Amino acid sequence: MKTEKSVSIVYEQLIRPFLLRISGNDPEKLHQVFLSLLHHLGEREGLVRTIETVLTYSDSTLEQNIFGLKFRNPIGIGAGFDKNAVGVAILGVGFEEIGTITPLFQKGFQPPRIWYLPEDKALINKMGFPNNGTEATVIQLAKIKKSFVPVGINIGKGINTPIEEAVGDYLYCLEKLYPFGDFFVVNVSCPHMPGLFKLREKEYFDDLVCSLIEKIREITGQTGLPEKPLLVKISPDDSRRELNELLDTCLEYHIDGIIAVNTTLSREGLSISTNKEGGMSGKPLFEKTVNTVRYVNEYVQEEIPIIGVGGIFDAKDAYEVLKAGASLIQTYTGYIYHIYNPFYFYQINKGIKELMDRDGIKNLSDLRK
Repeated sequence: MKTEKSVSIVYEQLIRPFLLRISGNDPEKLHQVFLSLLHHLGEREGLVRTIETVLTYSDSTLEQNIFGLKFRNPIGIGAGFDKNAVGVAILGVGFEEIGTITPLFQKGFQPPRIWYLPEDKALINKMGFPNNGTEATVIQLAKIKKSFVPVGINIGKGINTPIEEAVGDYLYCLEKLYPFGDFFVVNVSCPHMPGLFKLREKEYFDDLVCSLIEKIREITGQTGLPEKPLLVKISPDDSRRELNELLDTCLEYHIDGIIAVNTTLSREGLSISTNKEGGMSGKPLFEKTVNTVRYVNEYVQEEIPIIGVGGIFDAKDAYEVLKAGASLIQTYTGYIYHIYNPFYFYQINKGIKELMDRDGIKNLSDLRK
């Protein structure tokens, strides 16, 4: 593909060196610069459509309808990439998840709070849900024209909110952001947020899920808006007993989807020791992702769609997670390690299609049979 090669050369030789130079090789600043670039591109509708067309790999065999939404391909950007919805999904992805959004603005933990471990293609972060808050996000989302793809909104509790009052934070975020999201993700699994793990205990989790479902019904009854999917993001660090209890609640309340998995406190798989605190993502997490997706899929007996995330770097990784039972895939750290290559998502989707052809698979859903 001549266009792919030409754009890649321009990016590799001009844009990427420029981004690295103005960010001073600081990972968090580099990310913000890239998002700012996406934001400015997104303000030019004609340019957006051109970029979107060039960067999207299209094939009907990759299209799916999952929890009532149409996905043109299975590869999405995970939460944390675009915390404040300043960018737009013009990178050829099948969907995007923004956030985590909390009720009020919060800075998160003091930088530095992102550390790369390139020897292992891993990343450790202790961000602390930095975001502009719900009201600012509503204003930002109201400015954005309808996205090409489904947009999920990841919601969480404020860093200083006591666990006993956490449900109120989630309800507030859901109500204010409801008109702007295609689906919503309940984040109870970020490993470095103080006390958040308590929300995965049955007493708290049942109350949270029940309250959110009731709030959705209340909103739809008052506004006429459709009921939107509610998903739960799970931890790779829970024991099987803890995970089973959580999945039982998801089944009981007919949760629409499960995202497996969040970052991990484990340092298993690293070739070097580190004292950096926070959640680890990247290649060392991949085996846990595959195993957790497979286990969850078997436990829920395919009643709840799964989005697989964690350590997915290329088409081969994505294909393995899809075969384990995921309906959709998210990547984040893998994209960062490819230095925001504009054809990253195009290449993964193209690779999945080639693997499907190799195996005689006609549709993505057939991988899960």
